[in-house]
Amino acid sequence: PLGVLGASIATLSAQAFQVVVLFYLFLKPKHREIYGTSSYRFRPKLFGKYIKIGLPNSLGTMIDGGAWAMSMHVLALTGPLYITVAVIGQTVYSLFYFANDSLQKAVMTCSSNFIGANITTKTPQLLKSALSMQWILSILLFFPLVVYPDPFIKCFVLPDLSLHEMGMIEDYLEQVLFWVWVYFVSDGAVWILAAILISGGDTKYTMIRSALNAWGFAFLPIYLFVANSYGSPVTPWQIFLMYSMINATCFYLRYRKGKWKNNLVDSQSTASMNLNSLL
Repeated sequence: PLGVLGASIATLSAQAFQVVVLFYLFLKPKHREIYGTSSYRFRPKLFGKYIKIGLPNSLGTMIDGGAWAMSMHVLALTGPLYITVAVIGQTVYSLFYFANDSLQKAVMTCSSNFIGANITTKTPQLLKSALSMQWILSILLFFPLVVYPDPFIKCFVLPDLSLHEMGMIEDYLEQVLFWVWVYFVSDGAVWILAAILISGGDTKYTMIRSALNAWGFAFLPIYLFVANSYGSPVTPWQIFLMYSMINATCFYLRYRKGKWKNNLVDSQSTASMNLNSLL
């Protein structure tokens, strides 16, 4: 087995395949004629608009990922049981991560279309529909993660462990999978709300808020409480849930107050510039 190297090769191969397929579709004759994809010359002013909207979102993702990485590093220093339980929980969540990610992309597309058409009054209905879909997905995951999690647990418990170690890890994992499921529900709401804010160009707020919450309500509690042996191996996922719920609350309040609409002019002007450049 190639281990980490094999995982890196597989990831790179998958990304390269996606790039080739998307580039082919982008330059497909039909799309050239309908969408003008052959007109791809560099436009500095338009490029600057995209950077202004996209850069904060990218930086926010990087800072948020850094907080997660440092949290895992602290757990690794705390003890093998802590990092083992935390990583298994993260692995299980990653297995279903695509659902929240795909739903966010769909919400962002619909919300962007509403903004471009100047019909933002449909945004509340979009939010309600997206949250309903997310709840349906969560209900489907309730059975394998909470009601009958044994198949997942058996996949991660090594046979060479002692009976005591095996029983202890299985007990912790049964608890962790419940918190992973609740985190999936909360994080789905975060992704949906963030999609609406980002589509409205409110990327600076999402960057700052995500960064502050990730370091202040995820990494810092783990460093203060878990690293000092004040919590069990289940505690990190309870902290992650707290961080996610705070994120969801902040994003919802931002959406409810309507401050994200202050950036709609910039978003619409960017879309207008993009359309005019194709004509």
